[in-house]
Amino acid sequence: MAIKKMDDYNNRFGVKIGSVCVPCNDHMLLSVALASLISGELRILKQNNHGEFLDASGKLIPLNDWQGKWENDRVLMNSNF
Repeated sequence: MAIKKMDDYNNRFGVKIGSVCVPCNDHMLLSVALASLISGELRILKQNNHGEFLDASGKLIPLNDWQGKWENDRVLMNSNF
């Protein structure tokens, strides 16, 4: 469910940005989104430097344990990793 929670959280954040940034062009929206990502306001799935997903203890999650499954051991973290 981590990916659903991440999507929900980041989508709500995007709606918030869109409602505050009026009028906004694409460049302004991208700048706000990137700043939010860097500052840790968004959520991402925990990964190692190779892009492989990690569980809460930092252990590698094998592809077949998460691919195509909503229920798995992937965890969320702030985007300012």
